[in-house]
Amino acid sequence: MRERDVEIQTDGLTLRGSLTLPRIGTARGIVLCIHGTGPLDRDENMKGQTLDVFNSLAKSLAEAGYGTVRYDKRGCGESDGDYYRAGHFDLVSDALAWATHLGNGTWGRFGPLYLLGHSEGTIIAPQVAQKNGAVSGLVLICPFLQNVEDLLRQQAVEMEKANRDMPGLVGWFIRRFVQLMGGVPKLQDKAIRRFKSTDAPMVRFMLRKFEAKALRELMAIDPRQVYATVTVPTLLFGAEKDVQCDPADVAQIAAALGDLATAHVETDLTHILRKDHGPAGFLAYRKLIEAPMDPCVAEHVLAWLDAR
Repeated sequence: MRERDVEIQTDGLTLRGSLTLPRIGTARGIVLCIHGTGPLDRDENMKGQTLDVFNSLAKSLAEAGYGTVRYDKRGCGESDGDYYRAGHFDLVSDALAWATHLGNGTWGRFGPLYLLGHSEGTIIAPQVAQKNGAVSGLVLICPFLQNVEDLLRQQAVEMEKANRDMPGLVGWFIRRFVQLMGGVPKLQDKAIRRFKSTDAPMVRFMLRKFEAKALRELMAIDPRQVYATVTVPTLLFGAEKDVQCDPADVAQIAAALGDLATAHVETDLTHILRKDHGPAGFLAYRKLIEAPMDPCVAEHVLAWLDAR
């Protein structure tokens, strides 16, 4: 494959990324990768979490004749800006700017343009497609239909389960501390109230920084209304053991999209796109992340692209 650095100017910032193309010949299409939540770089990595999702996909797609663009979020990796001051709609605007450059042929002509979103990216991609008529299709990995506030509360319940099952002395200390604070769901309720009670772009809660503006904007969105704007073919790819985005939402979104949708929920797959043959839960993430992304993800994306 061939790969080179690319950059764009938007909102007074320089955002940087990578353009990956097949080793030989013209690309059969170009895929813009759009991240999930968090201060993520172009490969969906951040401090303490190496997912290597988008670079793995870029390699597989290039070998099959497709190009990709993946980029560092504002304030992450090599991109300018402050991630914690950015709102959700700033991230939509950034993704739209990348899509516009691809549609304008800034770096060449690569065939049809597709948007691939993971997690929060599955809400961003349709918003970009609504504003950019050059988009030929969407690939939505781990999409969700629930309101984000409800998702955050459900994730807190799953975190409580993970803490309860955490082994060893570290597990005991974490459980004891969380119990003293009232439990994970109660802490999550406090955090949500904190985010909603201010108009500050960033807040600190429990000694951590949070992107409060982005979370407020996300919580105000009705995902059903976002999916109602979709007018292009869409692959909905869910993960059976996803404890962050309910895999049952895939069927509901597919029903709303009708003939535009191709839906699949992969057995044993988790939100971090590794397979877990044990009980679903956050506790397994630390071990699962040591393995590469499961090849089934690229296989299904490529099968859908080829069918276009």
